Amino acid sequence: MIVILSYVASGRALTDMGDNLLVEKAERISLVVARHMYGSAAVLETAFPTGILAEDDISDMLKELQVRFWAATTLYTKPNDYVYYGNIQGQNFAIKRLSPTNVNVRIRLNEQENRKLYQLSDVNQQPQYQLTETETFDPRDRPWFTLAKEVDSHTWTAVYVDFASKDLVVTRAKRVLDNEHEFAGVVATDVSLSQLNQFISTLSVTDNSRILILEPNGKIIAASYTDNLKQQPQGLPSRVSILDNTDQLMAPALQALKSENWTQLSGLGPQRMLGSNQEPIRVIYKHMTDDAGLDWMAVMAVPEKDLTAPLRQTLSVVIFIGVLAVLMAIILGIWIFGRIGLRVQQLSVAMRHFALGQTVQLPSCEQEDEIGLLVQGFNMMQKELLTDRLTGIGNRMALERVMGHYLTEASSKEPQGDIQSQQKDGPFSVLFVDLNRFKPLNDTYGHDNGDQALKEISQRLKNNLSARDHISRLGGDEFVIVIADCDLKQAVRHKESILQLVRTPLTQLKNIPQNVSVTLDAAVGIAVYPEDGADISTLLKKSDRNMYLDKSKGSR
Repeated sequence: MIVILSYVASGRALTDMGDNLLVEKAERISLVVARHMYGSAAVLETAFPTGILAEDDISDMLKELQVRFWAATTLYTKPNDYVYYGNIQGQNFAIKRLSPTNVNVRIRLNEQENRKLYQLSDVNQQPQYQLTETETFDPRDRPWFTLAKEVDSHTWTAVYVDFASKDLVVTRAKRVLDNEHEFAGVVATDVSLSQLNQFISTLSVTDNSRILILEPNGKIIAASYTDNLKQQPQGLPSRVSILDNTDQLMAPALQALKSENWTQLSGLGPQRMLGSNQEPIRVIYKHMTDDAGLDWMAVMAVPEKDLTAPLRQTLSVVIFIGVLAVLMAIILGIWIFGRIGLRVQQLSVAMRHFALGQTVQLPSCEQEDEIGLLVQGFNMMQKELLTDRLTGIGNRMALERVMGHYLTEASSKEPQGDIQSQQKDGPFSVLFVDLNRFKPLNDTYGHDNGDQALKEISQRLKNNLSARDHISRLGGDEFVIVIADCDLKQAVRHKESILQLVRTPLTQLKNIPQNVSVTLDAAVGIAVYPEDGADISTLLKKSDRNMYLDKSKGSR
């Protein structure tokens, strides 16, 4: 009975842990997709900033297009290395970045001629003519042009196979107005999905897990267990659809997609289904959208037996020892069961609190049995999920939990009196920090020194904070600092302190020439609760926008 009850309780705890892991992986996929796609908005705004009007004839604005498009293709060279514009006269201007100092310029000035290709190695130089294309390119016939022509905001095309790279690509586009504020043309940029597919293909929950990202039409964008393209005897490869799926594990998960609403499925959390072989599986859906109309679904399926495999592997040994030691078990059974049952109860309670967004640290456990490993594993899992591996500070999930706690704390303290008194109670500030000159440091002194610089900067910023403040790394060279009990005036002082810390010469880099001082700079955006927002998303977006405004005022 001890063995059976322990197995049942531990199995439930392992399943809860597996469900939390599925939720974390789904959120991670959503963050990676958002990170991969969001840079395209900045690229379009750089190429054609909102409020900039187009001339009827691009011949009158070639120089300024050259400067802006050159800058746009330097922002996120992977994957946004191609920016182009077409107007209602059929004219076209495009820049394709080939290297940091070399771009390909494509120009069509009238509809009777084909596009001409030029080489450009300096933004201030005159492009050097190379050749004229033999095939006619008319932007007005392209899907990105006809789609963006009908909408007032940014929009995504459907995913398609690029004829040059023979890989999946999606285009983000926005309409451009003329001096009469009438439709003049469309500016667009391509986003290659090859890196996204590589990430998904290497991501796994267990050895037998399945992960894929889909479009509403059922076409596969990325998958961990199958290709997203299939080769045709002639011409471009074609896309793979879930209708082509023959995988038994994914079959019930994909069948549910055909009959249920995407948004509803995404809000259900991990679900238990029976696979085609009647084996139980855990399935989770994550619906991914953005303000430009992105509409993708991530699906993960994991065999339930994989989650409980460690427990089942030790079960036979436990039973064998239990049979041999039955007399001892009778004497010690009550003591053992009480000890194990308490640990399992603590672990289950901790799992539920963790699932609700609370951080729980179980007392350290030196046991080497299943329960001890579960306790150690839970503590390690919490640390792994909430810590940035490179710098040792918090990650995005930790940031959201801290801000959620601050928001809950602030709302619980809000008095019932007038608005002015409410605004004075419980403010905190969010500072979005983006490092400048980090890429040149990476390029000049290597990625190891780049990583070392991130560690040094993060520790400087962390050591400058009080016990109630928090710092997280969002990824790359972006950090977010949450300052408790801090209004706008105090936040500005914190900003100056941050800039001073960042600008101090780095001391931990390796193999730096003597008498060379390596420094970084930063752009800092501020958002204050509750003036700039009353939820996590609004505060982060506001601080992010203010960071870009701050960056635009200084050196990049």
